[in-house]
Amino acid sequence: MRYRMIACSSGQFGLEGDGVYIEDVFVSRQEMVHFVGRLNRFDVSPCHIYDVIEDYFGELV
Repeated sequence: MRYRMIACSSGQFGLEGDGVYIEDVFVSRQEMVHFVGRLNRFDVSPCHIYDVIEDYFGELV
């Protein structure tokens, strides 16, 4: 597994792995677990993580 969920001191959730450490991406633990699972399933490169996060939230609007 390349990426894993982290619990942040703010009470929100982020991710780390492959040299990436991003805090406070999601408020929902379940949503973060689902998102990290998709990153790993689709083997997302670290250089694309921020774009994938941005696209994910853009689709919610």
